[in-house]
Formats: sequence, structure tokens, C-alpha cells
Amino acid sequence: MADPIQFKVQRDVKEELLRKVEDAPAQHAEAVLAAYELLQEAHDHGVLDALRGAIGAGEAFIGTAAGYANTPEGIRAMRNLLIMVRLLGDIDPAVLHALSSAYAQSQRAEEVQAAEPPSLWQTFRRLTNKDSRRTLAMLAGFTEAFGREQKSRLK
Repeated sequence: MADPIQFKVQRDVKEELLRKVEDAPAQHAEAVLAAYELLQEAHDHGVLDALRGAIGAGEAFIGTAAGYANTPEGIRAMRNLLIMVRLLGDIDPAVLHALSSAYAQSQRAEEVQAAEPPSLWQTFRRLTNKDSRRTLAMLAGFTEAFGREQKSRLK
């Protein structure tokens, strides 16, 4: 049987790249102009100077942060941050939304009544309201559980 003829097309990759670079301004003119405008805006507002400074100070910042992270306070801060992230992950978003809505609502009500603080009787009546008792029961449950945790931690 006869051997097949090898046919290889030689292509010049460098020539293809040069052709693409020459065609790019015409094909991407709008994007290039938008990039120039963005670059100018960043320059006008000092963003480029800030980035240059941050890059230059990055090594010093990392050294300072590493030094702080090596202290007992830094270790506790990182542990507390991780616990807070876990705590936020455990909270039902609906409950957090209800809490923020209730806070905003109470702030608006207090702004209306800001002239005179409520009397003890008015405060007591508000605390004996069905909705207030629900929240007080939740807070009592929290303090009970927290106390139990503290007791077990001290043993």
C-alpha cells in the first residue's frame, strides 16, 4: 500500500495576531471609547491614584494585619467574626425582616411622640399587650438559654 502524502498548512500565528490587532479598533470602536471614558472618569475622581497607593501600601498593610492577627485580641476577633457569620446564617431572613420593620415602625412612632416620654403606666400597658408579651417571652427564653450556657461554661 502507498504511503499517504503529508500535507501541512503552515500558518503564521504572529501575522494572524497582527491582523486581529489592526482590525480591533474598527470592530470594537464603541467599547474602546467607553473604556477610555471610564479610564478618564477614574482618573478625574482620583480612583487611579487611590489604587496606586493601595497597591504600594499593600505589603505594609499585610504586614500590619498579620502582626495584629498574631495577638490574642486578633485571634479572638477572628473567632468572634466567624461566630457572628454563623449566627447571621442561622437567623431566618423573615425574622430579621420582621425585626427591622418593627424597629422602623417604633422609631416613627417615637418621633411622633418625641415631645413627652411615656408615663410608667403607659409603658406598663404597652408591655402587657399581647404582641409585647410574645416578644418578652422570646427574650425570657433567650436569657434562660444564655444563662444555662454560662452555667455549663463555668463548670
